[in-house]
Amino acid sequence: MKTPALLNVNKFSIRRLIVQLTLIPAALLAFAIISITIYTAESESQRIAKNMKQQANVLVRNLSATSGDYLLAHDYTSIELSLMRLAKFPGVLNIQVSDNDGNLVGDVVHEPGKEPEARFGEPALTPPINGKQKVIISEHEMVIWQPVILGELLGWIKIVYSMDEINHVKQARWQEIRLMGFLIISVTMILLFILYRRPMNSIANYTEFAAQLNDSNGKHTDLNKSSIELEQLGNALNWASSKLHEQNKKINRAMRDLEILAAFPEMTPNIVLSINEKSEVQYMNPHARKLMHELNISEEGGINGLLPKNIDTIVNKCIDGNCRPSGIEVSYNNRTFFWTFSPVQAQKVMHGYAMEITERIKAEEKAQEARVDALSAVQANKAKSQFLANMSHELRTPLNAIIGYTELLEEEAEDMGYEQNKEDIHNILHAARHLLSLINDILDLSKVESGHMDFYFEDINIPELIESVSATATPLANKNDNKLEIEYKTKIKIIHSDKTKLNQIMFNLLGNAFKFTQQGKVTLSIHDKSENNIAGISLSVTDSGIGMTNEQISRIFKPFSQADNSTTRKYGGTGLGLAITKAYCEMLGGRIDVTSNVGEGATFCVWLPLIFKQPNPPGDSVS
Repeated sequence: MKTPALLNVNKFSIRRLIVQLTLIPAALLAFAIISITIYTAESESQRIAKNMKQQANVLVRNLSATSGDYLLAHDYTSIELSLMRLAKFPGVLNIQVSDNDGNLVGDVVHEPGKEPEARFGEPALTPPINGKQKVIISEHEMVIWQPVILGELLGWIKIVYSMDEINHVKQARWQEIRLMGFLIISVTMILLFILYRRPMNSIANYTEFAAQLNDSNGKHTDLNKSSIELEQLGNALNWASSKLHEQNKKINRAMRDLEILAAFPEMTPNIVLSINEKSEVQYMNPHARKLMHELNISEEGGINGLLPKNIDTIVNKCIDGNCRPSGIEVSYNNRTFFWTFSPVQAQKVMHGYAMEITERIKAEEKAQEARVDALSAVQANKAKSQFLANMSHELRTPLNAIIGYTELLEEEAEDMGYEQNKEDIHNILHAARHLLSLINDILDLSKVESGHMDFYFEDINIPELIESVSATATPLANKNDNKLEIEYKTKIKIIHSDKTKLNQIMFNLLGNAFKFTQQGKVTLSIHDKSENNIAGISLSVTDSGIGMTNEQISRIFKPFSQADNSTTRKYGGTGLGLAITKAYCEMLGGRIDVTSNVGEGATFCVWLPLIFKQPNPPGDSVS
């Protein structure tokens, strides 16, 4: 095998590579030194300028403090003596003091190498207009204007500093680093040239060695041990030769695997076809033939019955336009097939692959039927809630009339002394009120379920609400000889919520606690509590009643559900109070939790935000 042109490396190219590899690092090093020089010089200059500015500020402020009294007393001699002392500071070229109008009252010049001397007859100054300190920095000098203020603006101080020191520092830095950079670059270039010369010669040998490796056919080539580099590269090339030989073995094995993969169409449980540009089936796998037999499709008629009707158009687009049609469904004898086609343009054929999706379509139809049934159930539930709401309205009207007439009969029986009828009338009134309460609960529940519950948000005084609820619940406490305790552990007085709903939540919880507690204690506790960075309040009702199991707790918030049947028989109730309470809590942006042990009572805890973010402005009705 001939050596490729890219491997013919002459000595001239090697020398050129040496020069390139020498100059590039040297250039990079020079660039780095220049950058460091600029940075160092600028940093040193900025440091000196900063120190000079700080010194100037100290001088000008001290002079301003002492010159104020001198200006008031018109003591220009003292001003001149002060200027003579300060002019001796390093870098000071000129110090001038003027009155408010810019007229000079002191002027001292300090030339380098000479003593400071007073100067007279100079024109008036033009101080800054804004009456504040001003610093002007140019290439050769820095000028500082400082107002002299003693209750009012008395005059100005102007100090001129020389910037020559900074320029000298920059020049000195440049000279030092230029010399250092020249030495470093020279030494670096010499060292790089020495270091690169031998590796470049070795690279030429490596190239020839690599060309010989192409003809080795996996065999090892003799190593050139003239240098460590050549020996190491020879070992690496011999290792590469072995790896290439192993790769050839793997390729051969892969070819055999490819042959096995080519047998995939024969084994797949789906239809695989090859169709030429004339729409003729050239190949059909065994599963397709088996399917034709199952569907009683004759060999003479072919498999066209399972192909799309526009198969000719698909063939033309696929082969000529290099399209890959997919997702084409074909039905035959209540069985559905999902076709995908792919072209092989070099052979002018098109491969077709079909998967039977009959069972999947049946499953989707069943799922759709289930969704329709679920939607019908939701609509039926809404219709039920609407019916309950309408019926509750229809029942409350005559029931309110019955209660009103019964109360009149009770008053008349008491006035006329019909003691034998008084108890019966009282029972009728009690039953009517109980029925009205039940209808009200059903109406509230139906409003919650149908989404037509109205809310009116306002600022509520919590202590007043607690007092009102406790007064209303006191008869319920006395009924079973219970004691009500209130623990108010918060400084919060106002909550923005629905007063009626909040009142019903607390009354339901207190009524529930009093009903299941005999000669015990019920505690209403109020304290502030934040959740998820939202300020809120916690209302908890704790009783010493019969308690509940975990299984009973899991269903007490469901409508028309109580702890168990024995509880219903003994204590009564419809099982709607806690369900409505939970719904109200969630609609007001809060939640309700319960903890209980059998025989140890229960604790219902309600958390509500102090300000509920309803979509309408405060005070509006929210549905």
